[in-house]
Amino acid sequence: DSYKYSKQNNCHIPSNKVVAPLEEYPDMYNSIDCVISPLSTVIVEAAIFGKQSLALTFDDGKNINKLKSYEHFKYLRNVSSYLECDDKSNLIDKCMILVSNVGNRNVQAALKKEIKYIADHDQNHYSKRLLDCVERIVF
Repeated sequence: DSYKYSKQNNCHIPSNKVVAPLEEYPDMYNSIDCVISPLSTVIVEAAIFGKQSLALTFDDGKNINKLKSYEHFKYLRNVSSYLECDDKSNLIDKCMILVSNVGNRNVQAALKKEIKYIADHDQNHYSKRLLDCVERIVF
């Protein structure tokens, strides 16, 4: 409702007033069929719940998308059910693919299994994984 209020009153609402509390995420993701989003953690979160997403990675003239080159998103391309739209002219076709997979238990199971590599792909502590990532980038 904060979003609706901001649009009706032409004002900006800080993002911390719009984002759902973390304890509501399971209910939120369990109540949706799929997600359409720019590259963000929402794509990974949805996959953890077996929900396929369509990542919008095309530049729209307003939001320049450099995220697809970020280290922490590169592994998404290894997920078999990952959908990305990098050209606005393909958006409808990509949405059709996304919608056709809604409720497909094979896609849901594959997402849950494959996303574990991104969310928890080794036994190292987070600080060790972060250090390794920084070293790969810097050196």
